[in-house]
Order: sequence, then structure tokens, then C-alpha cells
Amino acid sequence: MIANIMNRTLSLRVALMLGFASCASALELGQTLADVEAELGEPAGKLVSAQRSIYRWPDVEVTLDEGRVSRIVYRDRVGEAATGERRRRSLEAAQKIRDDAMRVADEREAERVAQEERERPERERRAQAEKIAALEAALESQRAALQAELAQVAQQRSEERAARLRSLGKELSSLRLEIEHARTDGDSERVTRLRGVLLAKAQEFKRVERQAP
Repeated sequence: MIANIMNRTLSLRVALMLGFASCASALELGQTLADVEAELGEPAGKLVSAQRSIYRWPDVEVTLDEGRVSRIVYRDRVGEAATGERRRRSLEAAQKIRDDAMRVADEREAERVAQEERERPERERRAQAEKIAALEAALESQRAALQAELAQVAQQRSEERAARLRSLGKELSSLRLEIEHARTDGDSERVTRLRGVLLAKAQEFKRVERQAP
């Protein structure tokens, strides 16, 4: 296939060279613009200055200095077509590279999103577990603080109870001594009154003693 293409390109080049040769036989250096137009017709484009003028036809470019042909350049249309084809293929290759790069980027982004979706349940489970652990730690801290406070209250009550029992014990001992002195003095009324107080204090002592520490 490549050989066929090369053969066709060579044939076109040969045909164009033959065409150029026919033009070359008609165009000569030193001719005037009128001579050139007689062979090629009206030019497709021109660039005119005081000393030099350039005229362009589809297949040839003629330069005139001071009104005379000084340069004849034939265009290689096959070469230009080949150059255009190479440029087109280069642009297509560059576009394909860009398209492939964008496709790869899109695939990677899609894979990243899919991976995040796959990992989301596990992340949510870990987050929920961490939240539960934090709540349990907070509850444990509150429970420990409450236990410490209750222990402090119990200790305070126990100390108050012990102090009250000591105070009542002293009062009972003092009342017994007063009763003995009243008996010695023969003061029966005082003895009766002190016995009532002693009985009330003894009952209070038993009540405080029965209280939970």
C-alpha cells in the first residue's frame, strides 16, 4: 500500500514537472508583465512597489525588477499537499493524545469516585464507632465523678454520725453523773427529770447508731 502511494505521488510530481516545463518554455527572464500575462492570464495576486513587483498565479510566482522578469518560482502543489497532509495528521495525532489524556483523566476520576463510594460504608461505620466510644467515655467519666461525689457525701455523713454519737455519749455520761449527784442530794424531783432527759438521749443515740454509715 505504501509503495502504491509513493508511486502515485511520484507520478503526480512528474506530471506537474512536465506542466511546469511547458510553462518554463514560455516564460523567460527579461520578459515584461505583458509577456507573462499573455502566457498565464491575469495574476491571482500581486505585490507592487517602486522597484520590484511580485505577481502570483496558482502554480507560479513571477518577480519583476524595473519592469522585467528577474525571478520565476513554480509551486510544488504535490509537495504542498503532502505538507498539508502531514500537518493534518500531526494535528489529528495531537488531538488524539489530548483526547486520550482526557479519557484517562475521566477514568481515573470515575475510579476515585467509585472507590470513595465503596469505602463510604466503612468510613461511616468507623465514624459511628468513634462517636459511640466517645459517648461511652463521657458517660464513664460522669459515672466516676458521681461515685466520687457520693463517696465524699457518705464520708461526710459518716463523720457527722460519728461526731453525733460521741456527743450523745458524752451527754449520756454527764446525765448519769448528774442523776447520781441528785440521788446523793436526795433530790427525787431532779432525778425524775434527769431520767426523762436521759431516756430521750438514749433513744436518740440508738436511732443515730442504727443509721447507715
